[in-house]
Amino acid sequence: MPKTAKPGDYPLRFEGDVYFCNTDKGLCLKQKATAQGILRVGRQGQDRVGVMEIRADRPFGF
Repeated sequence: MPKTAKPGDYPLRFEGDVYFCNTDKGLCLKQKATAQGILRVGRQGQDRVGVMEIRADRPFGF
């Protein structure tokens, strides 16, 4: 985490392409995905200073 990050919860939105690949068969599926969540920033000295929690807007996969 950057030193300037202040402890707290920050909204997070992901939009991008996700690839699912079957390496045995050499096949890949590309799918657009969106997800929302939070970026939880803790204080220095905590076990987990930064935690990202996301949930997909809709299920994706094969």
